[in-house]
Amino acid sequence: MAYSEYVNDAGAEYILMDGMLYGRGNNSLGFLGPDTSDVIEEWTQITDIQNIVHIQAAASVIAFLTENGDVYAFGLSEGLFTPLDLNDDTKIVSSPRLIAEDCDYVSLGVRFALMLKPDKTMWFLGESKNGQSTQVVDYIFTPTQIAENVLSIKAFGYTSAWIDESYSLYMCGDNSYGQIGNGHEGSGLPTLFEDIVSDPFLVLENCKEISVTENSSVRARTKDGRIYVWGGKYGNVPKLFS
Repeated sequence: MAYSEYVNDAGAEYILMDGMLYGRGNNSLGFLGPDTSDVIEEWTQITDIQNIVHIQAAASVIAFLTENGDVYAFGLSEGLFTPLDLNDDTKIVSSPRLIAEDCDYVSLGVRFALMLKPDKTMWFLGESKNGQSTQVVDYIFTPTQIAENVLSIKAFGYTSAWIDESYSLYMCGDNSYGQIGNGHEGSGLPTLFEDIVSDPFLVLENCKEISVTENSSVRARTKDGRIYVWGGKYGNVPKLFS
């Protein structure tokens, strides 16, 4: 079999095999297909949906992108799914639901998703209590465009990040660990109003790519190969790492 992407979340593992989604591990929330065992040892096919090209997992939610641009998600979330989709008792969607169409990429944060479309527009779905959609609202249940001329996207925690066609890195949302890079110290508690940044902040220019590590520490690489770090133990403004 052809193996491609792999993710791990909430004690379960997920992998693509020949464009199909398989999982194993902790099944206490019932995310691993029809088998109701609490733990599933062997790789088990989760859905009959085919031609999956990309998977993401975050905070007990799994999302995947198909070859034709459909985005599906399932799991434990009151943000990505409308109240009608959720089981009243468990708040769980145990089988994949279509949440967006005509997408090139999806990135998951905690209870929200960013989607990049072929026309380079970025779309938002889910919880936005920390301003991660560029506005402070409880939930956005319909995919909504929030940026254009976007090259790449990254959702993490309660924060959104994207790089536009001018290679400018913008971020908004939770800044409790200084991950926005705007000089704010951060409280370490992503529920405080003082840590919310809803207006997109220009963090770094000539930025080619970013990654995120523990405690929302951000690492960015510029077009000339320089590495900058900030957030968490690195402080609240980008610093040259190498």
